[in-house]
Amino acid sequence: MGEWIVDSSWKGDPEEEDKRLTMIPSNVLTKYRMKRDTGQGLLGLWLTNQRIGILASQIGQLLNLRTLGLENNRIMVLPAEIGNLKRLERLMLSGNNLVDLPESVSEMKSLRFLTLSRNNFVTFPEQVINLRRLNHLSLGNNAISVIPSSIAHLRLLMELEIENNLFTDETLSSVPWNNCSKDMIFINISGNRGVTQVPPGMLSLPSLEGIKLGNTLINFT
Repeated sequence: MGEWIVDSSWKGDPEEEDKRLTMIPSNVLTKYRMKRDTGQGLLGLWLTNQRIGILASQIGQLLNLRTLGLENNRIMVLPAEIGNLKRLERLMLSGNNLVDLPESVSEMKSLRFLTLSRNNFVTFPEQVINLRRLNHLSLGNNAISVIPSSIAHLRLLMELEIENNLFTDETLSSVPWNNCSKDMIFINISGNRGVTQVPPGMLSLPSLEGIKLGNTLINFT
């Protein structure tokens, strides 16, 4: 059925503040909800740059969604029902107040593109490891200090953005990069004050085209 888009591109104008949404419009949830997956329905829902603080559990009834854009809102918790979105391929959640993900995210097996930058994560969200089709993972600008060795299970990962966290040379060197996705082409590790060099194991990735370290983009092509 296409997409439903609201993007206020708010620039701080107080008069525009009141026009931004604080929740997903009920008419959208009612109109496009589905009791079972028929392969029809709303494909994309974009509600960026709003004031949404609570994501209604009814979001899990939009069973045909392929894209869900909720960047730059005020969401602190995702409902468990979001795991019902089995067809979702792109989930954009950067610029919110998330500290964790519900376990049900592990069931979103179609996800290929996930952005979680500019949230409040202090640990790597382990639920991501079960998203085996993931190509792009963005976790920049959080407070994460350790990447689990299980990241090697993301065999199709091509882009990893972990800039501006709390990683160090030691913690990044402990990641088994040589066992990670052979399709990895880009990794951003800039802005981690404890990182002064590219982890040696990272250089073993056969398809790697670039690494960003500090203000330097190191090209391998």
